[in-house]
Amino acid sequence: GVTVRPIESLRIGVAFHTPTYYSLERSYYGDITTQMYNNATEKTEINQDGTPYQDDMGSNSWCFTSPARLLFGISYTFGNFGLITVDYERDWYNGIRVKNTPDGFEPYPEEYKAEFKQAFQGTNTIRAGVEFKPLPTIALRVGTDSMFKNREHYYDSPLTYETRYITAGVGFNLSRYVTLDLAYQNVTDKQTKYRLFYSIENATGDFFTTTGLFDTKSKRHNVAMSLIFRF
Repeated sequence: GVTVRPIESLRIGVAFHTPTYYSLERSYYGDITTQMYNNATEKTEINQDGTPYQDDMGSNSWCFTSPARLLFGISYTFGNFGLITVDYERDWYNGIRVKNTPDGFEPYPEEYKAEFKQAFQGTNTIRAGVEFKPLPTIALRVGTDSMFKNREHYYDSPLTYETRYITAGVGFNLSRYVTLDLAYQNVTDKQTKYRLFYSIENATGDFFTTTGLFDTKSKRHNVAMSLIFRF
């Protein structure tokens, strides 16, 4: 990334985060032993059973990459009286890739790739902020767009496809070393459609009973107060 300041009050920044490569190895084994004593025959019987060893190590491990990310930001200051900032972020969730899976594990990396490309898309997030001094500080944050390509697709449980934030704050310098900040955040989440419950005919695979599809939107109001002491 790079940040430039062509003039004293203007700052422009851009950054690109490459995908992060992860490799996950796991080893597992479990066993159980039971000991039974027969009072009538005074005999003891011991039974032992265990699972096969599972070693997903080395070339037989999980390997995957995170999405790439592009960030761009610009800010302008009005002396000591105010500040305006705008930030843009692009995340390519449809670019998530599974590079390797353990032997005999399904689905395979190619199937994961097709699923990510079908169900996900790139997201766009915009954050805009305004701050004025010595007036109360006001900050607005807004985010839009979706990480799911098909908003009409339904899942067994709701998944958030869009989140919007509106925030505001006010800060007071009580003294040179003490600051009081009050912040408010309004959060709206829109979720994919889902079925509360359903049953399926074994023979045909058709829905036997179903609640239909629910479309959920939730709102939250968060308030925070901070009293800061500087030493």
